Amino acid sequence: TYTESEKPLTNMGLLYVRKNQPEKAKSYFIKAMQTNRNFCPAYKEYGHALLKTKNYETAGSLFDKAVKICQNSPEEVHYLSALSYYQMGKRDFAVARFREVIK
Repeated sequence: TYTESEKPLTNMGLLYVRKNQPEKAKSYFIKAMQTNRNFCPAYKEYGHALLKTKNYETAGSLFDKAVKICQNSPEEVHYLSALSYYQMGKRDFAVARFREVIK
């Protein structure tokens, strides 16, 4: 069964994001990350949801972790990380992440 799998937990989080219920989404993303600490989509999607709610600090932290584990989409994660740093006013960090995107 998939009741404790990181994929359906992440999908449930996405469902609640689309329903504009970020607090419910949060619990699913966190559980997905706890189930598999190396599951890139959970970090990426939770961080993306946090960007939408303007929780830039937490989003940036998640993207920093995702940069280390997301081997299939590093450019996207660097880009999202750069956006979070830019929104926090940390321009030097944002520029460094943007440079990673264009390498």
